[in-house]
Amino acid sequence: MRRIIILGVALLVGIWLIMVRRTPQSDCPPPDSMAEIGQPAPAFALSDLAGRQVSLSDFKGKVVLLDFWATWCGPCRAAMPVLVAVAREYADKGVRYVAVNLREKPEVIRRYLKGAQLEIAVPLDQYGSVARKYGVRGIPTMVIVDKDGVVQKVHVGSSPGLKAELRRTLDALLAGKKAEATE
Repeated sequence: MRRIIILGVALLVGIWLIMVRRTPQSDCPPPDSMAEIGQPAPAFALSDLAGRQVSLSDFKGKVVLLDFWATWCGPCRAAMPVLVAVAREYADKGVRYVAVNLREKPEVIRRYLKGAQLEIAVPLDQYGSVARKYGVRGIPTMVIVDKDGVVQKVHVGSSPGLKAELRRTLDALLAGKKAEATE
């Protein structure tokens, strides 16, 4: 009887350890450093779902909404349609949305995008190397990069006022003003 109890406890501890390793924070790679406001955005090049190469330099002269996300992340799923809508609203003003997926299989991402009825390009950060360069500690993390390739705002998480906040930030950047960090 004692062996059964010990085995049961060991099994429960093992299950608990597996669950802890799957929390959102554990899937975020340890950051090299935080993306710093006023500093050049770290360069990157990733393949997207279609196999095309996507790099930050592709968007030179544009304002970039860089979104680090995953399909299993509830706040990411809530924020993504807002980010897509705002990027479309500001597309003619030179704003682009780049949805960098963290460490998921392409088929999982495609299934989510189809179900959510989102048609966007998704660069794949399969090893978390770009997230590490940007100092991502939790998702969603949104980094707004100005037309000169400089980080102007970092926002972690999702909130009911996200759309209004993004509009204020983009309006300020497009008017030549600088933004700030928020977490």
